[in-house]
Amino acid sequence: MAAKRVRLPKRTARLIFDGEYEGIEVVMSLEFSIDVVLSFLRNGDESQERPAKTQKEQLTELKELGALGLISWNLEDDQGMAILANAAGLGRVSPAFASLLLTKWTEALVNPPAPLSATLPAGNTQVGPTLQMVCL
Repeated sequence: MAAKRVRLPKRTARLIFDGEYEGIEVVMSLEFSIDVVLSFLRNGDESQERPAKTQKEQLTELKELGALGLISWNLEDDQGMAILANAAGLGRVSPAFASLLLTKWTEALVNPPAPLSATLPAGNTQVGPTLQMVCL
């Protein structure tokens, strides 16, 4: 009999903001495939003979990477409509907030304190318990 297949756990971080961004909560994935990591490492390797990336190219790559990790947030626009938690939504936030979000997410990726979030069962759209980070 074949062994039961098991899914890898999906770790997340809940970033909770205060100060200027008080009340904002963002859930980010702490999981990436090796292929995604290698792709971004290759794209960021400036030792290869090619022109240096423009600021626009660098920002586009950061936006794409951020969108891969973005699971949910509670942001809305000036009319009270939800801003979708995807690449297009990430493109609608201020550079200052995007920078802070990516900085705090990177900190969670590099130094995730235990315990991390619980595994989400198949089909479950509810975000489970997550690592809480307060952004000052």
